[in-house]
Amino acid sequence: MADETKSAVKARRTGVLEEQVFINLMLTSDLLARRLEPVLKAAEISPTQYNVLRILRGAPEGLACGEIASRMITRDPDITRLLDRLEKRGLVSRCRDNEDRRMVLTRITEADRSCWRNWMVPYSTRITCCWAISDRRSSAT
Repeated sequence: MADETKSAVKARRTGVLEEQVFINLMLTSDLLARRLEPVLKAAEISPTQYNVLRILRGAPEGLACGEIASRMITRDPDITRLLDRLEKRGLVSRCRDNEDRRMVLTRITEADRSCWRNWMVPYSTRITCCWAISDRRSSAT
């Protein structure tokens, strides 16, 4: 009977630890997002829009809507509308693929490249600062 109790207590603690890890990951994610938010807000870009632009910067040949959706960090149920907003701002362009006319490819534009240069330095600086804070805290423990 004592062995069963120990197993049950151990199982319960495992669940608690897993929940604590999960909550800490969520809190960390939220903290990092809030620290980066002012830079994106100044550029009038949402975190989801940033994510799309980041994905497209790594694919100069362009990507289909479904491929962009599959690479997103957070799921957005309406990628098409998101791309419409970015296209309206001149940050992306869409065109039919030469080989498969059914496929529409999205690419970043030159306007996005210059916009990216203007706000990427402050954004990168914020990211670096977040890690520096984390490193100081880790060293203190």
